[in-house]
Amino acid sequence: YQRWVITLRTPNTMRKYRECVGKFFRDMFGKEPWELTLEELQRVTRLDIRERFYLPMVRQGRAQTTIQGYFPLLGAILII
Repeated sequence: YQRWVITLRTPNTMRKYRECVGKFFRDMFGKEPWELTLEELQRVTRLDIRERFYLPMVRQGRAQTTIQGYFPLLGAILII
C-alpha cells in the first residue's frame, strides 16, 4: 500500500487517495489498508462492494458523482 501511494504524482493527490482508500477499506473491512491481507483483498466481490460501501453512501445522501469518484481509484487497487 505504502509503495503504491508514493508513486502518485503530487502531495495533494497522495493525500486525497489516502483519504479515499482509507475510507473504502474502513467501510469494507473495518481495517486500515495496511492491515489487510492479500487473501482478504482477493475475496472481495462486486456484491460486497455494493452492500458494504456503495449502498451505505447512497443512504447517507452522498451525491452519485462523489460515490463514482471512488471507483477509478479503487480499480487501480482491486481487480474485480
